[in-house]
Amino acid sequence: MFRTFLPLLEYDSLGRKVIIKREGCFDPYLHKVEDVEKVNFMITELLGSVEEQMFVTGMVVIIDLEGCSLNHITQRSLSLTRKQMKYLLNAFPLDPKSLNFISMPSVLRTAYHIITGFLPDKIQKRLKIHENMDSLHNAISPNILPKEYGGNGLSLVELTEYWKKKVEDNSALLIKNEKSCADESKRPGKSNTLLESLGIQGTFRK
Repeated sequence: MFRTFLPLLEYDSLGRKVIIKREGCFDPYLHKVEDVEKVNFMITELLGSVEEQMFVTGMVVIIDLEGCSLNHITQRSLSLTRKQMKYLLNAFPLDPKSLNFISMPSVLRTAYHIITGFLPDKIQKRLKIHENMDSLHNAISPNILPKEYGGNGLSLVELTEYWKKKVEDNSALLIKNEKSCADESKRPGKSNTLLESLGIQGTFRK
């Protein structure tokens, strides 16, 4: 599961953090999407604690859809998708300057247009579908990209091992943070209840 969310160790030419998100590299019948996203958020939490620069310059995300199928999409509940979008748009401390999709199967393009339709216009303008690696290299220098993407950087296997060890070495900090939670009694205005956070129930399949 550590293979799904891999921040590169180098910044791009504009000083932005580059993150690779591989949506189809796990078996949706063997792993719950909630567990996959939990690992992703642990890496994000550690990243935010040591990478101060990205809070100023923002980040660039490569969304690799190789191997991604409708089973990966329908596995996600509507409530989970809603909560993620709410977090990313209203609470996530990083500004995604560019969202780059690669290896998008034709069967997922309809789902892509449906999902992105919920995003603000500002974010939609930052979306880009790359049909080949040359197009990706025009957006992100191959000097820092993994070898699997025609680059000169660390391979996906090496990045996976790096972040796996990083999470394991900081397990005590992650467990401590896990026990912390927001005090809703101090929130100005209306409190954010569990029901409001969960939103619509069900899955995309239903």
